[in-house]
Amino acid sequence: MTTITRLDHPTSIHASGMFVLRAEEDIWSGVLLDKVGDLDLAESARFTYMLGALPQYHRHIRLVASDVDVPSRESDVIGIAVVDLRMGSTTPRVADVSVAVRPERLGQGIGSALHAAALDVAAEHQRTTIQAWTWEPATIPDGARQLPARTGSGGVEADSRETRFLLRQGYALGQFARNSRLHLPPSDELARRRDELLADKPAGYEIITIQGRTPLRFLADAAKLSAIMATDSPSGSMDVEDESWDPERVRLSDDVLEEAQRDQLQTLVRHAPSGELVGFTRLLRDRDRPEVVHQWETLVVSTHRGHGLGMLMKVVNHAAVAELWPGAQRLVTGNASENGHMLDINIALGYEPHAANGFWELRRGADG
Repeated sequence: MTTITRLDHPTSIHASGMFVLRAEEDIWSGVLLDKVGDLDLAESARFTYMLGALPQYHRHIRLVASDVDVPSRESDVIGIAVVDLRMGSTTPRVADVSVAVRPERLGQGIGSALHAAALDVAAEHQRTTIQAWTWEPATIPDGARQLPARTGSGGVEADSRETRFLLRQGYALGQFARNSRLHLPPSDELARRRDELLADKPAGYEIITIQGRTPLRFLADAAKLSAIMATDSPSGSMDVEDESWDPERVRLSDDVLEEAQRDQLQTLVRHAPSGELVGFTRLLRDRDRPEVVHQWETLVVSTHRGHGLGMLMKVVNHAAVAELWPGAQRLVTGNASENGHMLDINIALGYEPHAANGFWELRRGADG
């Protein structure tokens, strides 16, 4: 008999409960291999630990499907659901839910049972908007039907197992995102592009590159930029919560990155007349997989757009990768399909389609 066990996030990266995160890594790696064909977008158990290591901001609750009463080993986990609750929002209403089942156990109702348990957790925390995501191939197979996103930009395979599952549960496809990959050009070419753009840098702006922790002098501005990023990114028709950021959260996030053995490389834009940071772009890499670098946030504050700062930051950061992380070979990034400006920048930099994501939403409140 299959049981569903509720487990809180491990208390440390060395805790016995990490077996669940290792099983989660294994299951999702299998999904990526099936959908994309490689593991450049895979995340380690250490990284997954990092995402929930600060429960005052994001609380992660796991639901484990197993054939034993008390799962205690990776092999005990036949399916897993994760409920991510943002705790810092002024109006918390969203629960992010992911569900995955080992391939040999598909079609046995395990995913549905996990999803139902996840909805119970969301209801317990008064979350009325449920959001989920799927991995998708870069292009829909020839001859397959497409289900368009509610934004009207992009879509997923209409008849895939994941699509049919989410539609049965009442979800709508709110957004489609493209994942792209860049095979890093030679370091001298990256340096040449950087120097050309820096020579034509708009007046009044300073470009600063930082490896590792965010310096104390930038913590307050970094917090402001992260708060803007939470609501400023293109979101299609998806419900968007604000997030509370302050210097302490930035500092703690840097602590957790170090514990998870993640390096970070940031290029910032400082507006000289005001002294404020008005843009940033950030790259992360797992020290165990130095050949793959993950692009995270890129943001220019709206009042400072139109000067080419986004392209400039990314070109400077790419050149820094070649100089500071010589083992790096590939960069991966994701962009909402309606974010034409950033997609154009990435295409100009040489990124090519690699995978995709569907972002789904189920509204259970009075307005759902």
